[in-house]
Amino acid sequence: MRKKVLLPVMGLALAATVLCLFFACPANLSSFHFLSFSTNIDDVNASAALSALTDRYFQEKASSSTLNLHYTLADPESYGIARQPVHLGMISADLPEEERIRTENTLAALHGIDRSALTEPEKLTWDVLEDALQEEMESYDWYFYEEPLSPTLGVQAQLPILLAEYAFYTEQDVTDYLELLSQVGDYFDSLVAFEQEKAARGLFLSDAVADAVIDQCIDFIEGRQDSYLQVLFEEKLAALSDVPEARKQLYLAQHTRLLEHTVFPAYEQLVNSLCALKGSGVNDKGLCYFPEGSDYYRYLVQAVTGSEKSPAQLQALLDEKRQAYTTEIQSLAAAHPALLASLDLSLDTGTPEHTLETLQQAISRDFPTLSNISYTVRDVPASLQATSSPAFYLTPPIDRLTDNVIYINPRENYEGLDLFTVLAHEGYPGHLYQTVYSSTHRANPLQGILSYGGYTEGWATYAELYSYGICGLEEPAARLLMLNKAWALNLYSTIDLGIHYYGWSEYDTYLFLNSCGITDAATAREVFLAIVEDPANYLKYYVGYLEFDALKERARAALGSNFRLYDFHEYLLSLGPAPFSLLEKKIDEFIANQD
Repeated sequence: MRKKVLLPVMGLALAATVLCLFFACPANLSSFHFLSFSTNIDDVNASAALSALTDRYFQEKASSSTLNLHYTLADPESYGIARQPVHLGMISADLPEEERIRTENTLAALHGIDRSALTEPEKLTWDVLEDALQEEMESYDWYFYEEPLSPTLGVQAQLPILLAEYAFYTEQDVTDYLELLSQVGDYFDSLVAFEQEKAARGLFLSDAVADAVIDQCIDFIEGRQDSYLQVLFEEKLAALSDVPEARKQLYLAQHTRLLEHTVFPAYEQLVNSLCALKGSGVNDKGLCYFPEGSDYYRYLVQAVTGSEKSPAQLQALLDEKRQAYTTEIQSLAAAHPALLASLDLSLDTGTPEHTLETLQQAISRDFPTLSNISYTVRDVPASLQATSSPAFYLTPPIDRLTDNVIYINPRENYEGLDLFTVLAHEGYPGHLYQTVYSSTHRANPLQGILSYGGYTEGWATYAELYSYGICGLEEPAARLLMLNKAWALNLYSTIDLGIHYYGWSEYDTYLFLNSCGITDAATAREVFLAIVEDPANYLKYYVGYLEFDALKERARAALGSNFRLYDFHEYLLSLGPAPFSLLEKKIDEFIANQD
């Protein structure tokens, strides 16, 4: 998912940087009910024990809510998940001690399985699950520091899209969806109770962020007369040919009532509750100004990036990279003095669908081919455009990988090179390509439900920057534009660390941007507020990209003339989402096998 760049980037007009959309609430804010796993596995072998453990863990995670389950699996019964009562979930205002104990028991059960007796693919599953469980254990320590509300990435912003795109495979899905709508008010009540508890602990949103969330809710409410929820519901219902017309009319009437009497009132009540809580936020700056905020940010950075580097190590790396980008940009400008003045970004890309077809063909030299993949490109609904990211990809159920949807925000007026690179990020070889390829090549579905934002967003950013080299521009121009984008991402990430770890104020942010040639105070304020809203979010993309780039250079340096980018991509994608420390070990195995 992409978010508008607020900075004029090195004097060039680049369109965006990136964010992502996930479909489930954060693990420690969902109503998960984890199974306890016995550590007594003497009567079974290690492979069978791991399979049983991961199957049951997958089933519990996938079925944490009906919405989560529907976006994970089109046919849950084929994965051993029986039908359950429809539930949207709740956000608990109490510490989830029972869940902590169950997660600890699951980790103990995993450690009771002899890793050395497993096959290589099973060892990968074991390692990924161990990492996920350990991160989950640590997350409980920061339960009330997590923030489910934000103008762009908050649950209140994502929920309308997730409901609108709720697929209707059968008539049962229609009735389930309607039941989910009826629970939105209760879900928001639990959300408000959680925010009230955060306020009591001195951890509530600043007034500026609360106002931005309120404005997003109001935009959604004001779009009720031509709600896209109604439009898409009618389209999906019409496509169910086996549902009698009389029942369709009943469903349409019920849907209209639920929107008017449940969904929109729930958003209105959320607005009222947030207005009442305004003034209770004690911190309008970075996380480090909260008690233990620096420690939380250290945890958050490692959790969302998948990198083991500390904030101080990342700061040193970012400084080094920024200097390298600046030096190379200056060298290119000196070697090609007419380049900046004559730079033409008006590629003839055609429609988004045509651009995606072009990208599929252009990446075939360096990436394995995927076939029989369909996708739909939609416009972001008018009532969400002001706060929505410029583009985002909705992942399909892992057992129905043909149902891919990419949203593009018309407010961005994407065309030419901007359209090409954003679709490389969201489509090929970015999110869509990585999701489908990894899903069809992994032995265990577990990785499909674990959140490794640094891997998925880092890969999409890697794909976006790669796309400059295949866009059809001459090499010096393409290289300059790629460096320019990387430089912009570096600035955002540096500011993220500055605000949330080193305690930068808005004025400090302005001074940093000014030192980089960006002197507009209004721009500095926009950047400051955007990064306060979503801590560590930009690091997902840029640090993830840097980790992928480092893996590539590690393999290239070791293999020399034997290095093939196609083979590297094929191997890396086959591993699926994982922490980068684990991927580094696997790349070393890849290198050893190439010699």
